[in-house]
Amino acid sequence: MRFIPLLSLICTLVAFPSLANEYRYGPFINYAQAPLASHSLTPQLRDGFSLPLDSQELFGGFSAASIWSDSPGYEGDFYQNQFTLGLKWQFAPRWQAELSYRFSQAWDNQLDSLTMGFHDLFGLDQNGRDSVDKHRFHIAVPEHKIAWDDFSGSTLSSAFSVYTQYQIHTSEQHGLSLGATLYYNQNGLLRLNRFEQALQLNYTYQQDAHRIYGLLGVVHHNSATGTLPTKKSTLTLAAGYEYQLNTKHHLFSSFHFYQDTVESPKELEKPATEYVLGYRYVMPSSALELALTENVFSTDNSTDIALHISYRYRL
Repeated sequence: MRFIPLLSLICTLVAFPSLANEYRYGPFINYAQAPLASHSLTPQLRDGFSLPLDSQELFGGFSAASIWSDSPGYEGDFYQNQFTLGLKWQFAPRWQAELSYRFSQAWDNQLDSLTMGFHDLFGLDQNGRDSVDKHRFHIAVPEHKIAWDDFSGSTLSSAFSVYTQYQIHTSEQHGLSLGATLYYNQNGLLRLNRFEQALQLNYTYQQDAHRIYGLLGVVHHNSATGTLPTKKSTLTLAAGYEYQLNTKHHLFSSFHFYQDTVESPKELEKPATEYVLGYRYVMPSSALELALTENVFSTDNSTDIALHISYRYRL
């Protein structure tokens, strides 16, 4: 009968995958893809729980996005590609720190054809995309005398950020933490501000193979030093859901609301809303994430489509 305790343990790990892997990767590390939000400080959906003490995670990612807008006050038709590299560290029971660098550049990622095919497949309006040449690099904001063409190869933003998180409350099912970010964007065609700061509340509810995430964030924008006049502060809201099929395969989805960052033109004053759908493959000491971002509600101030791949490694 000695095999019964072992059998019970195996059954428990199969039935409750979250117990089989104490290290939780939390929400996907994708950044905002809306044209303005992706080149300024935007709070990310994060885990409300701390990592195991002294855990360190090195992560990197790449995102390819297609931007399209055709309105009287703002025209945008270009590709943006974003590289991310960072390190997070749970250096005390309640304290976590993260240092990251994000570089965005404009170059042809060939997403126009995929985007138009996606719209055709689901019967969505092309919104004028099929009436212009593919693979353009064009931005026009007449109100601010902006007219940029053929800027492929240009840096869109180049930013460093430092994030610190404090664990406010934790229990078996609930985790609540407070985070603060300092952000420095050194240069780029779409840089709005050089220095920005943010505060955010992170909440997680976990039950067996299910995890629900919530975010409430506020960003303070310093005096604009970039292309468009910005507001002093903006709000970010997000909610996500993760389901662990088993210890190796996780599914993830999230919805993000980004308050408008600039004061004009009116097309860019609307909130940006994005939906993310992703898959995570978990290995013994690392994880691979694949995700898709699609805009919702507004076509003028968000990406048409963005594809993401990320790799996270536990040191």
